[in-house]
Amino acid sequence: PPVFSSAAVTGNQLVISYTEANTLNGATLTGNAGFTVSSTTGTAITVNSAVVNATAKTVTLTLSRAVSSAETVTFSYAKPATGGVQDAAGNNAADLSSQAVTNNTPAPGDTTPPVLSSATVNGNLLELTYTDASNLDARRTAAASAFAVGSVGNADIRVDSVAVSGKTVTLTLSRTVAGGETVKL
Repeated sequence: PPVFSSAAVTGNQLVISYTEANTLNGATLTGNAGFTVSSTTGTAITVNSAVVNATAKTVTLTLSRAVSSAETVTFSYAKPATGGVQDAAGNNAADLSSQAVTNNTPAPGDTTPPVLSSATVNGNLLELTYTDASNLDARRTAAASAFAVGSVGNADIRVDSVAVSGKTVTLTLSRTVAGGETVKL
């Protein structure tokens, strides 16, 4: 069956990701599809709809209200009597209780772009740390090709992938950087 991987909310859209060898069942989910969402504010959040993206292996919940950047959000899932989250072979996703949700909602009035504060390299990972009022948007990340990494006296280093978490961007480089090697971004 599909296994819960992660969840993130931005505004009134909560995206739940699953790990699955193939695809999810793309059947239309009805109502709240067995999902409930809670917040530390105590203000109710109703799930208005749930949409499956079979190939991306995600379920996107549209919430009754936008979540503020300061809220801590969790979700639970109880398979409904009919339908629910399944893989293409019909295996049901397990029930979940109080799963943590990463809150990517920007702070109100945040009009200041993130600023690079440090860059460190360890092996083949180049970690960029930013200062910002809120976390970086992990869903709208620049492609690996948007980054150019050079090395003094050596050939340029290709960036193979980009991962964003919190206020950090981690670039996976095509090779390990040697100790004492000077790298430019």
